[in-house]
Amino acid sequence: MGATYNAADNSYAIGLLLLAGTAAVALVFTIVAVHERSIQPAGSGR
Repeated sequence: MGATYNAADNSYAIGLLLLAGTAAVALVFTIVAVHERSIQPAGSGR
C-alpha cells in the first residue's frame, strides 16, 4: 500500500481500492469453487 500512497492528497485510496478489489475477486472465486465442489455426485472421488 505504501507504493500507492498519494502524498499530494495524503491518501491511500488507490491502494485501498485495489485491496478491496482483490478481496472481492477472492470471495467470488471461493464461492464458485465451493459451489462446484458441493454439486459433485457422492462417491465420484473413488
